Amino acid sequence: MPTILDRDMPECPVRIASTPPNSDDDPFNMRKLSAFVKASRKQDFWLELAIWDRIYYKNVNQHRQSHYFKKFGEVRRLMKRLKEINPSAEVAKLYTSFYNETPLAKCKGNPTTSPTLEYANYSLHRIISAALLIDRIQVLSIETYRAHQHLLNKKYFIPLTLVIMGLCSRTFLTCKQWGVEIDDYYDLMIDWKQKFPTDTKNTSLSYSDIDKTTMKQARKKASGEFSQRRISEFKPVHLESGNVSADIRETFLDTSIEDTVSRIAKENGLKGDIAMEDYGEILTRDSTEPKMEGKPMDYGEIVLRDDTVAEEENIIKVISEPNSTSQENAHEMKQKTGMKRKSKDEDEPYVVVKDAVSIAEKQKKKKNSSDHIMDRPLTSSSDWLLVVKCPS
Repeated sequence: MPTILDRDMPECPVRIASTPPNSDDDPFNMRKLSAFVKASRKQDFWLELAIWDRIYYKNVNQHRQSHYFKKFGEVRRLMKRLKEINPSAEVAKLYTSFYNETPLAKCKGNPTTSPTLEYANYSLHRIISAALLIDRIQVLSIETYRAHQHLLNKKYFIPLTLVIMGLCSRTFLTCKQWGVEIDDYYDLMIDWKQKFPTDTKNTSLSYSDIDKTTMKQARKKASGEFSQRRISEFKPVHLESGNVSADIRETFLDTSIEDTVSRIAKENGLKGDIAMEDYGEILTRDSTEPKMEGKPMDYGEIVLRDDTVAEEENIIKVISEPNSTSQENAHEMKQKTGMKRKSKDEDEPYVVVKDAVSIAEKQKKKKNSSDHIMDRPLTSSSDWLLVVKCPS
């Protein structure tokens, strides 16, 4: 039997048989099949797909590399793949095969022909493919909704985010209802198809592997493969190992912190009981630098400092100006701040500093300067301008 979701699967050549159905349940089944034909049209779903396409083409250049928009594009691709299968057309073709392939609007009254068993199996095979795509669209719709919900919390692209979240909600609800209808249609046809005639002339293709458990097994297998692919996206797998599934299962194994510390200590040649000791404390304990008792442990002491680290530490040191070298100036030095600069002749960096002045001293100095201007005689036009600009 052809593989599920195969694009190149050939269609069954013989659709109808000249023998009409003779079962007593046929009138009841025909009414149910007619209801499924009307329910499977899903005009609202295809309208949503047109909106997805429009939003995609309007925003793909701006959001091409973003994670959330890639999710949006993945849902769009699955919806277009579902449109290629077109499950509503498959149900309509099966219904018209009871009326000798007449147009759907003219299919009224008692059936005159019946579909072959091979064509019924082929139609169910396509319906299973549609069901797998619908299940995958539901999962990706939720992921796309959550991705844009995080984007909405950051207050980025709010109009676009709200529109896409609404599309995801409507698509999820439509696919959920459609999945229930496909299950009912499959249960109806899986029992009814056993009464259809078989085509003994065509033996090149066989579609006789459809039974009651086929859809359930196909959904379970597709769900497992989809989950493994999702895991491999978040936790990359080394493909040269030869056993990708085993590598994926190993990603679920969560080693404890103590095992990780023991492994790191073993790689560094450390011995002893280190279960209750931090790895940074181990490196500090085994370092050759002299230790000061009573000194709290610093994060920078974990790694041994070399010459390059010592040079970087000189950058943050605040030193005095070159001219102030006497001991008297050193005792009178106040708290100073400044910007980091380099000397032209020396490689050693130094800092040009200036006195730190409080806000109260600034206001006092400003007031004294204004009083000094008001006390002296006005001799020029610039002095008159200073008087006008000074506060009263």
